[in-house]
Amino acid sequence: MAKRNACLIAGGMCKWGVREASLVDMAQEAARECLADLPGLKPKDIDGFFFATSYAGRCSFQTNTAPVIAERLGLKPTSICARVDVLCAGGSTGILLAKGLVESGMADIVMVAGGEKLYTPQKWEVFYSELASIDHDWDAPNGLGLPPPFFALTAKEHMKRYGTTKEQLAWVSVINYNYGADNPKAQFQKRLTLEEALEAPLVVTPLTLYDCCPITDGAAAVIVAAEERAKDLTDRPLVYIRGGAQVSLHSVS
Repeated sequence: MAKRNACLIAGGMCKWGVREASLVDMAQEAARECLADLPGLKPKDIDGFFFATSYAGRCSFQTNTAPVIAERLGLKPTSICARVDVLCAGGSTGILLAKGLVESGMADIVMVAGGEKLYTPQKWEVFYSELASIDHDWDAPNGLGLPPPFFALTAKEHMKRYGTTKEQLAWVSVINYNYGADNPKAQFQKRLTLEEALEAPLVVTPLTLYDCCPITDGAAAVIVAAEERAKDLTDRPLVYIRGGAQVSLHSVS
């Protein structure tokens, strides 16, 4: 059988920031907007579901996350219904998994959603949740308990290997902050200049304030579909997923 093409055909998200809504509620908001983005698609048409989250068990007291959210959304997946737990890479990993399912013929239409509820009345709960994501025997005793130290080491290695400069790192923050300023659903509506990024307070060498992402509450969702099904559902230009990769170099990479 010829390999099928996988396409992104719809997407949606909720408002990000400090939210009173639960993780499941925010997932509903994102999925509702995703389905509204493609009126011809019905929940019954979706035969696969991935939900990316890492802290749902501690911060939201919600395990068995994917089946719980699938039922709340009115989905009845027949090919797969699973949680993706790989920290910040969860969303892209879910899309890669959906791509593989569609290309293999195991599924025709897959919803990939993800979200976190990180703001809690007890700030220590968030820090404990982050500690739960590292190697307790090796990382924690050496002071690598929170994300910035890990990413600082990765940034230093990248600089040494490829000659990456601090200014090049800062451009990533500048571009993303300015994207956020144009998105009414982003947590921050602040524009950022290169000078502001470079002069920001140091967090962990070589990372400064704007190199580090904040904690946030929110959820997003996309639809990955086989090309032939996508053409049945929309007249819009299709966005083909031509490739992708994931690399795990250490415990939080």
